[in-house]
Amino acid sequence: MVYYDHGNNHCAYEVNSTKTEAGTRVIPMLTMARQALLKERENQKASGIRCKASIGGYTDFIFLNRFGYTMNNASINKVIRRIVRDYNDAQFLMAEDPDCKSEMIIVPMFSCHVLRHPYVKLTT
Repeated sequence: MVYYDHGNNHCAYEVNSTKTEAGTRVIPMLTMARQALLKERENQKASGIRCKASIGGYTDFIFLNRFGYTMNNASINKVIRRIVRDYNDAQFLMAEDPDCKSEMIIVPMFSCHVLRHPYVKLTT
């Protein structure tokens, strides 16, 4: 899904196909990821949030704002920054605790753009 400027102060989302034929493929999903998506759907249902977006013939999106429309990149990046910041802050606080024996793992800042690459097949 891409946000395009169509001129005359009109921007809109569109769903594009992959750049190459090789880019169209089935990507396996971890059970934990599936469960998280189903949980998000349950949370939205409990909150009365229903998808109101229809983009390029696609509907029933999972990642929605509180009004039922798809989230924009800036909103997603803001959430990612907040999660990374809070996680890293907790890591620094644990590192200051003399009783803490766990190794500090810091998550680097990233944008939602990197989430477009969900699966990499490693070869040796």
